[in-house]
Amino acid sequence: MTWAATCRRLLAAVGALVAVVLMVGTTATRTAASWSDGAAFAAQASSGTWATVGGDSCEVLNIYTGQVVGTCTVDGVTFMGPWENGTRFSVAISGFQPANDVVARVSVDLSNYSDDWNWATGFAQMDSAQNVEWAAPVVTFTTYPNGFSPFSGTYIQGS
Repeated sequence: MTWAATCRRLLAAVGALVAVVLMVGTTATRTAASWSDGAAFAAQASSGTWATVGGDSCEVLNIYTGQVVGTCTVDGVTFMGPWENGTRFSVAISGFQPANDVVARVSVDLSNYSDDWNWATGFAQMDSAQNVEWAAPVVTFTTYPNGFSPFSGTYIQGS
């Protein structure tokens, strides 16, 4: 096969491909997708407490601004049983997608999940969270960026 014959065949194949693309492009119906839709929506976010069942709360915060950018839900508390340093528990949440720029601030009223503890003498600590606050029987904590649910903690019974 000569160079001229190869070029003619290549040119014919490219021409056929262009014809097919043009035919499909002119006969296919147009669609509007969310990434090309010009509609704009706005909603005002405010800081505050996003309460769920039992007085628990969960909100998603931007780590750079501290602004509330969404909500999440406390799904429940699971107890792993007592051990020498206290009782291990975990807090499960949903509606929070861990990322580098967001954290969840979670408050859980542990009295809704256990009545076996002496709230006046004990305290809770979170092992997989930061900025932990204890105001018996409520533990409030902030997840780490990229921290996945469930979040573990320990209730330590005082004497």
